[in-house]
Amino acid sequence: MFASDFDGTLAPVTDHPGEATMPPEKRGVLIELAEFEHVSIAIPSGRSVRDLKARVNLNAILVGDHGLEVEFADPSLFQAIHNFRRRRGY
Repeated sequence: MFASDFDGTLAPVTDHPGEATMPPEKRGVLIELAEFEHVSIAIPSGRSVRDLKARVNLNAILVGDHGLEVEFADPSLFQAIHNFRRRRGY
């Protein structure tokens, strides 16, 4: 799992949040990481998942509104996490 915040990490902080964009170089690194079989990309943010999805446009786990929203790019990953937690008694 590779996780990185959007604003200030994947995208530079801007005076106007609506103008934040991820530089192509960082997008390229995330795409390369996602090609590894056992690597998932997660992007947590204070932004909404809808906003993140439009800005990121990658096969990633998007965690929006400081954890209130979660969208899994691959539903089987959600099921795997759910099964793991159930086996652990969470």
